[in-house]
Amino acid sequence: MVNLDNIAPWIKEIIEKGENEANINALNEQAWNNRRSNLGESYQAAFLAEELSTNLDYKKGIGQALKTQGYCLWRYSDYHSSMEKSSAALEIAQEMNDKKDEADILNSIGAVYMFLGDNDNRLKCNLKCLEIRKEIGDHLGYSGSLNNTGETYMEMGDFDKAIEYFETCVNYEKVEDSVKGWVYFNLGIIEDRKGNYQEVTPYLKKSIERSTAADDKTLTCETLFHLGINYGNLGELELQEATLTEGLELATRLGAKNEMQKMHLAFSNLYEQHGDFPKALEHFKTHSEIHKEVYNEQNASMIHNLKNQYEINSIRKEAEVIRLKNVELKKAFDEIESQKNIIEKKNKSISDSIQYAEKIQSSVLSYDAQWDQICKERFILFKPRDVVSGDFYWAHYVPEMDYAIWAVADCTGHGVPGAFMSMLGAALLNAIIVEGKEYQPDVILNQLRERIIRSLHQKGQSSQKDGMDISICVWDKSNNQLQYAGAYNSLWVISDYEKGLDDFIANEPTGKYINVIKADKQPVGPYLDREKPFTLRTFEVKKGDRVYAFSDGFVDQFGGPKGKKFMKSKLGELLFSCQSHTLPDQKEILDKAFVNWMNEGNCSQLDDVCVVGIEIE
Repeated sequence: MVNLDNIAPWIKEIIEKGENEANINALNEQAWNNRRSNLGESYQAAFLAEELSTNLDYKKGIGQALKTQGYCLWRYSDYHSSMEKSSAALEIAQEMNDKKDEADILNSIGAVYMFLGDNDNRLKCNLKCLEIRKEIGDHLGYSGSLNNTGETYMEMGDFDKAIEYFETCVNYEKVEDSVKGWVYFNLGIIEDRKGNYQEVTPYLKKSIERSTAADDKTLTCETLFHLGINYGNLGELELQEATLTEGLELATRLGAKNEMQKMHLAFSNLYEQHGDFPKALEHFKTHSEIHKEVYNEQNASMIHNLKNQYEINSIRKEAEVIRLKNVELKKAFDEIESQKNIIEKKNKSISDSIQYAEKIQSSVLSYDAQWDQICKERFILFKPRDVVSGDFYWAHYVPEMDYAIWAVADCTGHGVPGAFMSMLGAALLNAIIVEGKEYQPDVILNQLRERIIRSLHQKGQSSQKDGMDISICVWDKSNNQLQYAGAYNSLWVISDYEKGLDDFIANEPTGKYINVIKADKQPVGPYLDREKPFTLRTFEVKKGDRVYAFSDGFVDQFGGPKGKKFMKSKLGELLFSCQSHTLPDQKEILDKAFVNWMNEGNCSQLDDVCVVGIEIE
């Protein structure tokens, strides 16, 4: 007897009519039809249908239940379990010569291979599914399989073969407008990847015609975005603006946030080309806000999926308990449930602790009031990879000396371990500079290294290499003299003249120079028993000079069209290009460039990022 507690009303209603083959068929049919609208209930129904079918030794019912479970598990990204269920379902469908089920199951298996990046096996599934759907006269399924096969060839880089299948699909007499819309869209994407931008436009326009006729607003919105980008590739900026405007209006009506953020980013790039920087920044800010919303919604969706998976596991557990009818096992399962609740509470406690750690770290970082005493024109671009950061920034003003002191540091690790080191580093800087009144950068770093080694008991432990890379600056504001010392992190000063320091980069269009002051090639921490005193560098600065200190997170970020590092050379070009802007605007420009670089390469943030810019007054 199936336990009917905690199941959806429609499932309960079907089961209560009686445990027989007709009701199992109804349960399986409804589970399959609901798979796109309510994944959790669909899986729940399929799981119970499998149990009922097993009790009656009803093979067809077992096969159809496994088919739905395979689909749902694919959607939950549990690819191994999905393949297991779908393979068992396929075996039953083939044994019973159920061609419709066989094709549907092959389609699901092909989707799993798609997400695993296994295009060879994906293609085998596509072709077999195509063959069966043609044989049984499943016209809608057949046209969809033609498009799926073309997409697989497209992802394999075999554009000629892909076009062959797309053209067969679009000329198939019973193909629906929605499928045609996707075919024309894919043909446009192929031409875009070939760099044939003139050929892209007609295909995308046809896609819009078909998707509009099919009332497929999602496809229309996606196509308008790509059409707008293509107009930009062709240099037709007015058409690009008009098309993106139409796409943004549709995306806004649909509430399609992924498309909205892409449109705003495209507008930002467009207005940047026009030289309309206020509009470019406005659209980039909107893009960033929507991106955060999408990120939060994705987290909520992940939590919802985890909840569904928990419910699925609960169904499995309860079914096993009932099947075994063993009180001792039930007690064991209850104990597991109790342990699970304890683990969940501990996980919540850990999560809450990390959030609280973020508040503590934020309080340790220097306040705006401290930076205001150093200078009014500045920016701090601080982007932790996780909730808390191994990078940190620090500042202190000494009024009796008119000294402005600041530091940018990159500690070993990121996340929680890095955050512990960053808080230790900030506390030790307070002890050395604020309490100990030591204002010479090289001496500060020597003392900082000694205290870190002593605090972490690192002497003689060659395997333990906790420490930090850091730049520290002391600006004597009364004499406009800057002192600097660094561990791996060099300092850049952009000025209208070359200062005769370690190195410089000249930029003729702006008439500016990046003066490079190199750091010592050793960390603040143990260094193979070869620690040397840090080097003091002293030089003059003047009003309008801009001083930049940064960790390696920005320049080491992978991205761009070729998935490569950003590099210092590119950062230098970026800083030269925005010297006509205020420092707060430079922060927005750098942030936008960093996000664009990651998006172009489809890369996630690899490390914490901290960049501080100061203008000499």
